[in-house]
Amino acid sequence: MLFRVITPGGRIYDLRNSSGKELNRIGYRVLCRIKGKNLFGIVVGPGGGEARGDILEVPDKSPVIGEPQLEAVKNTALDYLRPWGVLLFNLLPSRLIMHYQVKVYAGRGIVRSFLDAETRELVNYLKKRGGVPVDSLKRKFGSQRVDLLLEKGLLTLREGWREKAESGERYFSLRLKTSEALEKVRSRELKRLIVFLGGRSAVGIKDLKEWGFKEKHLKDLLKIGIAKEAEIREVSGEREAHKAFKQLGETGKIHFLTGRFYEVLEAVMARSLNALGKGKGSLIVVSSFSQFRRVAEIYGSTEGVILLHPSAVGGRFVDLWFESGRSPGIVITTQVGVLAPVFEPEFVFLIDESFSSVRLRRAGDIDLRKLVLNLSKTAGSNLILAGPELSLSAHLMVSMGKGKKEELVSSGPKVRVLGRTPRDILTPELYEILKVNDGLTTLFLVPKQGYSYMFCPRCQIPVHCPRCDTFLTFSREQDKLFCTSCGYRHSDISCPDCGGDLEDLGFGIEKAYEVIENSVGINDRMSFETFPRWEESFDRVVVLSADSILSVPSYRSEEEMFLYLMRAYRIASKQLIIQTMFPSV
Repeated sequence: MLFRVITPGGRIYDLRNSSGKELNRIGYRVLCRIKGKNLFGIVVGPGGGEARGDILEVPDKSPVIGEPQLEAVKNTALDYLRPWGVLLFNLLPSRLIMHYQVKVYAGRGIVRSFLDAETRELVNYLKKRGGVPVDSLKRKFGSQRVDLLLEKGLLTLREGWREKAESGERYFSLRLKTSEALEKVRSRELKRLIVFLGGRSAVGIKDLKEWGFKEKHLKDLLKIGIAKEAEIREVSGEREAHKAFKQLGETGKIHFLTGRFYEVLEAVMARSLNALGKGKGSLIVVSSFSQFRRVAEIYGSTEGVILLHPSAVGGRFVDLWFESGRSPGIVITTQVGVLAPVFEPEFVFLIDESFSSVRLRRAGDIDLRKLVLNLSKTAGSNLILAGPELSLSAHLMVSMGKGKKEELVSSGPKVRVLGRTPRDILTPELYEILKVNDGLTTLFLVPKQGYSYMFCPRCQIPVHCPRCDTFLTFSREQDKLFCTSCGYRHSDISCPDCGGDLEDLGFGIEKAYEVIENSVGINDRMSFETFPRWEESFDRVVVLSADSILSVPSYRSEEEMFLYLMRAYRIASKQLIIQTMFPSV
């Protein structure tokens, strides 16, 4: 019998099943021999016509992807006019893609002192790396030398199928009190990182990158003994009781949940646990890694929960992937696990549907919301999108009767709007508020990286990126101009067009930190960010420049500003202070 198999790159072949294992469903991973090459593939249907090769091995006891997930990929690819096979392998985690490798290893018992200099360099190269693909080694040291050493037995070949190894996430915390740590460094970047670490029990590398910090700054703190690696222990996710939520009804509509992060999470888990009690599964897709970690801390030990993220579960990722399809469970994952073969899902949830990461760059910038919508249709599941507030497209769906909104009502913070001048970073009113030592945890939000934009008096315009025409950002800490959109770096602090001197224009988070440090001082109850994260919580949130979002030349700038302020509102428990040049608007 022939089977249709798709390989990475989207090519489809009809292959004979020579593995000796029955293939009674689509979605199995298979190891194949096609035109003299060892290739990895996935069975996507029955074949027909002439065989192009053989299926040599079926490494798994169950499919890696279910029919609903495969149909959802096909429908999404059709929506975007993309080849569905290419999209499939862009969406599947790399941990599941197997590769046939031929690696070279140094033979045992080699006396390196008897070798010539180049051969000794080759052997040391192999010893350091543990093994190198044969083609790579030949490119570096030459085919003739490698073949000769293999023939003499000084090198050995090992070949076979390999899955990509994943290392577990490492977490870090401060070794000292925040105040003591701040006194030991001068760099503002390191001070910002210290304040960030001081407000959290432990932070992972992915957390740091999501919040805009650089790994090299963490290494600096580790080197001088200010930071340390932290041990993360599982937190029991069992709660005393879960509220029973009303049945959704009205099939065919998308349901939206809005509110504070932990209230929405409670509602999502209550519905998932109710479904689990009926023998049904649930898929919960969380938009960011930091949110995933918060969910894992609360519900990771709850019976029936499967945490599916390579960095979170390390080498068990593949086992958990297949476990999600064997019996009812609550699969909690990031975008990496959206195609997990969840057992009969009653619900598909997308947490934080307005977050920027719903645009899947690794899959050609498709919208994750479109993918989970198609998945809910093919799996026959209820789709619930959750977030701090609805995006514009979600508001439109609700107004057209295609969606239904449920807001989880809770008491919000007191909101105060302060007028500022273009030169103000701290208005007099805000300065008086911050002078009072009220013990409130405070988050300062500045929707701008770096120190400021720059203005050229000779050209009479803000400095633009020569590649993409975005305003260039000046970083005083790094002493350079850079583009936050395309990554362009300017060689010096001068106008790219005329070479003239530049002046500050507006302010970014570096300048805000500098002003607040010089005026009221920095303490361990303060945090500084460019973006409000929905999973965080502070007594007081201060948006220092709400208008700067509108300065970005984008047709979505008004929507972005609205969502930004709503996020700030959802994470402030007592006070939300907004500085703006247009307080009456």
